[in-house]
Amino acid sequence: MIKTFPEAITEAQLHNLKNNKKFLVIGLEVSYDETGLKKNFDKQVIETPVSELSYAGLAVGLATQGYSPFVHFGRLEFAMLAFDQIFTQASRWDYMFGGNYQCPVTFKIQIGRQWGNGPQHTASYNSIFLNSVGLDLFIPSTPQDCWDHITYTSKNNSPSVILEHRWLLQTSQNIIKKKIKKIPSGHFYEKKSSDTILVTYGDSLPDCLRSREILEEKGINVSILNLSFFPKKKRFSKNIINKICKFKNIYFIDSAPFVGGILNSLSAEVSVFKNNLNIHHLSPPAIPCPTAPKLVYNYYLNYITIANEVLKNKKVKKFSKNILTFEDVHLWPKTIYSNNSKLIY
Repeated sequence: MIKTFPEAITEAQLHNLKNNKKFLVIGLEVSYDETGLKKNFDKQVIETPVSELSYAGLAVGLATQGYSPFVHFGRLEFAMLAFDQIFTQASRWDYMFGGNYQCPVTFKIQIGRQWGNGPQHTASYNSIFLNSVGLDLFIPSTPQDCWDHITYTSKNNSPSVILEHRWLLQTSQNIIKKKIKKIPSGHFYEKKSSDTILVTYGDSLPDCLRSREILEEKGINVSILNLSFFPKKKRFSKNIINKICKFKNIYFIDSAPFVGGILNSLSAEVSVFKNNLNIHHLSPPAIPCPTAPKLVYNYYLNYITIANEVLKNKKVKKFSKNILTFEDVHLWPKTIYSNNSKLIY
């Protein structure tokens, strides 16, 4: 069935609440009628006061007592008030007790771009979570990812963070509700006879897919590797690195500043593994996102800037100048994802 990004999130929570009586939903606005969470599972859904540190601590405590709390944070900047519980307590709990005292709490945090949110509410801080040992990190790009990641956390014994890109809220996909035994590290959109790959994650996937269409019109085939799961034991598998290194031209496409970020780390590992590749880094500048529409216009990457960069390095005449409509720059993409990508573990 076709579901949007937020619908998939709600469906997965309802599934977990029904099938696991120890699964709890905790946070602000979780009792809203339109989700049906509180209405159908009153005792498992806990609406909290506005105190992020307090209810994160409540969730960590419950997780150490056999529950599986799923915590909502509407903005990353508010979740930062609870970082002590996420990083100092949850992520290190099992290690501090010799590996036999689990803390299976999950924190879902909204991140990233949205027009009008300006410098203070558009950050991601992905590298903080990537650098925290003991946390499984999920960054869904599709509604299917949302379903898979959330249903998996209900039975995952590790503390987890799900970074939810609000820019993807109007994307949709045919959701396949299946039992999840193992989460893939990402999705591979393969194009045969291609020597170029776009490596991305999160909210950059729609622009990468659109740029591929432009490049195909110019006779250039590109593959896309979209990362979505970064396990605590090894953030980037050998399979991922081997897959990337098969391509001559590699473009790391990030919607957050590149230096110190997720793809910066992956680029370093790829370079160590094989050092004769043509590697390119595309990302916003290392400044906060502005508020004014004209400034946001040139801040984020888009499908035209990505396609033009590939064309420039291929010595092909550029497709277009960076001229987009207001809707292209400021409104959520309405991509309908196909289900034909290959899963990469």
